[in-house]
Amino acid sequence: MCPRRRHQSSQPGDEVQRLQHDDSVNTRDSDRDASLKGTTKPTALKFTLNGAGATAQFAGNLTINRFDFNVGEGWNDTSWVAQDVAVDLKLDLKK
Repeated sequence: MCPRRRHQSSQPGDEVQRLQHDDSVNTRDSDRDASLKGTTKPTALKFTLNGAGATAQFAGNLTINRFDFNVGEGWNDTSWVAQDVAVDLKLDLKK
């Protein structure tokens, strides 16, 4: 995995917009903050952007530790729901 990069000056959409203009690059690792239930933690998002022009498809995934975000608070049994939870994102983008 890539070393953690923090780009405080960029906006979340900047990276997607930059990739739309670079046909040679369509897969990235992006370290961003995730916020859930009032808690913000750094996360590593792997994503692919396919398409150009007016439409594109964005697909990504990340894994979060649900205990870090108090998901299932009071229910720490990991036999039904794992402590680390995979999150998959799929978006159809249009200009």
